[in-house]
Amino acid sequence: MDARPVRPSAAAAIKKLQIDDDDRAAGFAAGRTATDGLTLPARRGLPEIVAERLIEGIADGTIRPGERLVETSLAASLGVSRAPLREAFRQLEAQGLVETRNGRGTHVRHLSNAHMEQMISVRAVLEGLAARLVTTQADPGHLDVIRRIHDRFEVASRDGSAEERRRLDWEFHETICRFSGNALLLESWRLVSMSVRVFMRKNALFNHDTSSIVRNHREFVEAIHSGDGDRAERIFRWRIIQTGYLHLGQSVPAELASYEPADVVTTAKPERATARRSGAAPIPRKAKSKKK
Repeated sequence: MDARPVRPSAAAAIKKLQIDDDDRAAGFAAGRTATDGLTLPARRGLPEIVAERLIEGIADGTIRPGERLVETSLAASLGVSRAPLREAFRQLEAQGLVETRNGRGTHVRHLSNAHMEQMISVRAVLEGLAARLVTTQADPGHLDVIRRIHDRFEVASRDGSAEERRRLDWEFHETICRFSGNALLLESWRLVSMSVRVFMRKNALFNHDTSSIVRNHREFVEAIHSGDGDRAERIFRWRIIQTGYLHLGQSVPAELASYEPADVVTTAKPERATARRSGAAPIPRKAKSKKK
């Protein structure tokens, strides 16, 4: 049986995502990912703007998992033609957020825990490499931009909205990948991280437990400024894996536990949840050594 079309309520609600004339004229740079004056903001075409709006709708629940994306309804709601909408569908499909079913249209994917585990692991490797490259290049201007983004994130963590915190968190990590100087790395990171971005928008722990995220960011900034590329890569890779599984409510599986560096202090203290994926055993607690 064919999936039902977009709910009337969703079609009405998504009007809040409608693209205005300013977006069309100026382009859309999501999350202000420009390098604060060192380069011009990244301009985006209409398909990218449409894709961003659809991501917002998926993330906030306006468009639900399994929902069929009806071109005519969405084009009218967003105020665009069907051509940029179709291109946006292709982008979201490449990012794993929607899927096209033969003869049944395009649907929002259900982001399973297994899918998120794969995204977390790949993102950790990519961002770890980016941290290594940024650290070894040691460009003073780049390091200053990263620190200033972190400073704004700390302020937002105290006084800002959840949306502002999410935006700055995304800007922080994307800027590090951008400053790696590796365009393929950045493109790959964006591809795998979009699912993570949607998941984080829905995750209550990310929205409320900001103290551990701030500590992680401080550790990231310190590692990048240390000049030790190997250490920066280890810290980024491990913290992303550790935090990702914490948000999933699972323990880090044994095959990834070896990524934990010996020279970092545990900042996140998740409950000892049993890993849901088959064969993923919880990590045993480490005995604390007593000082003599």
